Order: sequence, then C-alpha cells, then structure tokens
Amino acid sequence: MEKNNGVDLPRHIVVRHTCDNTKCINPDHLILGTQTDNMRDASKRTKWKRQFSDSEIKYMRLSVQLGIKKQIELAEMFGVTRGYISEIINFKIYKNV
Repeated sequence: MEKNNGVDLPRHIVVRHTCDNTKCINPDHLILGTQTDNMRDASKRTKWKRQFSDSEIKYMRLSVQLGIKKQIELAEMFGVTRGYISEIINFKIYKNV
C-alpha cells in the first residue's frame, strides 16, 4: 500500500482524471483505476486523426507566433488535444505547410 493524500492505495491503482486536466482536484472528476484503465481512457478521448487544411495550419502557427491564441485555446477551438496543436506549431507534422 502507498499513502496518497492520506489514502492508502494498492501500488497498482492510480487516480484518473475524467476531465483530462491533470491540475484538477475536484473530487467529482477523480476516479480510481489501473494504469491500463488510464491509458484506455486517454486513447478513447485523444483526437489525433483530425485532418486540417493548409489555411487552418497557417492560422494556428501565426496565431501562436503573434500571441493571439494559446495552444490550449486552439485545441479547444479545433476539438483536438493541446499536444496535437504543439506538434503542428513545432513543424513535427504538416511540415510542408
């Protein structure tokens, strides 16, 4: 058993964030499960397969470069993860745009 915030949890149990905000401490958004459960949750919610037009990609990059939008704002606007936006902004994907 491992003590986490005064609660004894078996070592294989993790706290999962149902809202995908790792800073969230709302007890209604936290559930227990295994790391496998956590990874399964993440894969169901991750929206990595969305395709964007060249103009959308240019808009994202320029918006961040000029400080008009933050990556998290673009992620919410386009319905994808912030990590996906980061990949776009940093030319890890859509390199030819």
